[in-house]
Amino acid sequence: MKCITTVSYSILINEEPSQTIHPSRGLRQGDPLSPYLFLLCIEGLHGLISRAATSGDIRSISICRNEASGQRLNREQTTLFFSKNTASEVQDSIKALIGVPEIKQYEKYLGLPSFVGRRKRASLAYIKDCIWSKLQEWKEKLLSQAGREVLLKAVVQAIPTYSMSCFKLPATLCHKIEIMIRKFWWGQRIHWVKWRTLCKPKAIGGMGFKELQKFNDAMLAKQVWRLLQNQDSLFFCFFKSKFFPCGSIFDAKENKGSFAWRSILKGRDLIRSGLKWRIGNGSKVDKSWKVAKIDSMFIPEEAAIIKAIPLSLFDWDDLHFWPYTRDGVYIVKLGYQVLMEQEDTESQVTVDRGVVSNVWKAIWSMRVPNRVGTFVWLAGTNSLPTKVNLVRRKVLNEDVCLECKAQLKDTMHALWTCLILKDMWKVSFSRLMADTGTCSNFIEILEQASTDKFTLELFAITVSEVWQHRNRAQVGEPMVSLNMLPPKASNALREF
Repeated sequence: MKCITTVSYSILINEEPSQTIHPSRGLRQGDPLSPYLFLLCIEGLHGLISRAATSGDIRSISICRNEASGQRLNREQTTLFFSKNTASEVQDSIKALIGVPEIKQYEKYLGLPSFVGRRKRASLAYIKDCIWSKLQEWKEKLLSQAGREVLLKAVVQAIPTYSMSCFKLPATLCHKIEIMIRKFWWGQRIHWVKWRTLCKPKAIGGMGFKELQKFNDAMLAKQVWRLLQNQDSLFFCFFKSKFFPCGSIFDAKENKGSFAWRSILKGRDLIRSGLKWRIGNGSKVDKSWKVAKIDSMFIPEEAAIIKAIPLSLFDWDDLHFWPYTRDGVYIVKLGYQVLMEQEDTESQVTVDRGVVSNVWKAIWSMRVPNRVGTFVWLAGTNSLPTKVNLVRRKVLNEDVCLECKAQLKDTMHALWTCLILKDMWKVSFSRLMADTGTCSNFIEILEQASTDKFTLELFAITVSEVWQHRNRAQVGEPMVSLNMLPPKASNALREF
C-alpha cells in the first residue's frame, strides 16, 4: 500500500493558503480505482497465504461447510439465471430446491453486466448514463478549458476503462461518449479542432484525449497477452480448454463463444501485428534462416556471413516479446500508440516530429498556469475565435481589425503584428521581434521563443494578457493600458 497516496487540499483565504485539508472518506463506491485497488490487495493476500502454506505455518483442513462453519445461502441476495437450453421442468425443480427467484433482466456484478445478450447497447448503456450524470454535475462555464481537460481525463475517460478491459464497446456508444466529451471541453461552442487532432499526443500538437475505440482494443490486447504469457493461470486453463485446445489463442475461431470471449479476440490483431520471437532452441519456430529472403536482400558475401550465424547458443525456450518496450512486455499505453500510428500510416498522414515536436514539448513543460498553456496551444493550432476564423465559420461577415483597420484579424495579427501592439512588444521582446521578421504564422513565433525557457514562459503569459485585453475592449469592460501588460505578466510569472 506504500504506492498509494491520497490528495490534500489548501484553500486560499485573503490570497494566503490555509491549513492543509486531508479528506478522510477514502474511495467512494463506483470509483474507477476501486477494482484495481481490490486486485492489488487480493494479490498481496494471496501471496502471503501461499508463502505461509509453503513454509508450513498454516495447513488446510476439510470441514462440512453447512454444519461446521455456520454458512448459509442468503436467499434475499441470491437469484438464478437459466440459459435458453434449460428445460422448464428442470428450472422449476432447481428453484424449488434452492428457494430463490429467477431473473430475466440485465444485472451487474462487480460493476459489469453478468450476461450480455444480443442487445449489447442496452447492456452497456449504463456507461453513457454514468458519464452523462457526471457531466451534469459540473458547470463548464465555471471552469477554464484547462480545468475541463483535467476533469475529463481523470474522471470521465476513466469511467469506461474497467468495462473496456473486458468488453468490446459498440462503436456507436464510443462515438456518443466522445461527443459528450467534445461538447463539454469546448463549452457547447464551436469545435475549432477535429477530434482526431485532439486525440494526438501533446508532444505533436494534440491534447492527449483518448480515442475510445482504439483504447478499447489496446485494453483487450492486454488480455490476449496474458493468454500468451501466463499459461499457468486459471484464466488461461479455462479459455484454452474451451476455445483453443490444440493451439494458441491465434488459432481460436471468432464465431463461437460468449460476448466477453469474442471481445478479447478483438485485441488479437494488435498483438499479432507487433509480436516478435526471441529465438532459443528453435523448437517453436523453423530452425533455419530464410535463405531465399537473405539472398535477395544482401550481397553474396554478407549473406554467407549471416547464414553462418547460429540461431542460438543456449537451450532456452523460444519466447514471444513485444518489441516496443525495453523488457518486452506489452503495455496498454504503447499498444494504443501503435494503433494511432497505424491509422496515420493507412490514411497517409505525415507528422513532422522534428521542430514541431520540440515546440510542443517546450510549451507543455512551461511553469505557467494551466490555462495559459492551453491558450498557447489554441493559438499555435489557430483555434482562437479570431475574426478570420469566425468569418470562415459564417458567424461574422467582416474580418478586418477594428483597432488598426489595416489587416485581417487572424491569430498572428491579433496577438503579434497588430500596429497597436508594436510598442508594447518592444518593451520586453525586442530581440524576438527582430528574429521573427519573416515568420508567417504564430507557431513559428513560438518556435523562436522556445529557444529560451524564461522567454517562452513570459511570452506565453503576455499573449494571454493581450487576448484578454482585446476581449475586454470588444465588450466595453474597463482595462489597463497595453504598456502595463508586460509588467503585469512578469509579476504573474514571478508569483507563480
